[in-house]
Amino acid sequence: MTEASASSGGVQSIDSNGLYSVLAFDTEVPFITGDEVIYRAGTASTTLGMIEGYTGVEEGRYFVEVQPDPKKIKLCVARSFIDAQDYVKFASLPSAYRTASIYGDFQFLRNWFRSGWMGLGGVILQDAAGGNTLVSNKLYTSIAYHQMLGEEGLLSLGFNVGFANKRINTTDLRFGDQWNALSKDFNIPTPYESPASLSPVPI
Repeated sequence: MTEASASSGGVQSIDSNGLYSVLAFDTEVPFITGDEVIYRAGTASTTLGMIEGYTGVEEGRYFVEVQPDPKKIKLCVARSFIDAQDYVKFASLPSAYRTASIYGDFQFLRNWFRSGWMGLGGVILQDAAGGNTLVSNKLYTSIAYHQMLGEEGLLSLGFNVGFANKRINTTDLRFGDQWNALSKDFNIPTPYESPASLSPVPI
């Protein structure tokens, strides 16, 4: 499997709790229903997101139910669970960490000073992680004076100011106590306190 995420098609058959039960591969699987398989976690993009948060399905032995499409399977923790249709469920991995930025700088007042000039620059950054669960926005600007010292030296004096804002989308947080004795149920209230969004902090 190239990637265990819903966007890649590697995990399918979502239920009302946002959990998946079907693994889809690029080619037909070499199994028949009832075969025992061993799951070991792969890279960050192939580890199955799972039952108690997004730490991954527990490594170990599972039993396969091959679907009508021979490229798809479901997993059970015991062979007897296949007839009971009690399948392992897991979450799609959240989208990858993403950073977007815009930046620029320029010189000005170059003709006002003998072998010197002013510089102004700025950058805007946005970081998003966990499918936009955590978002960070930053704005920085700087101004400086540059003075040539002879043919090889340069003296620069300047300062930088910035603004940062971080927020957490608490509606998408999942906790280990959201369990109804049979499977994960993200509709169950949790006693964990929802962290408040962090207020803008000037830097």
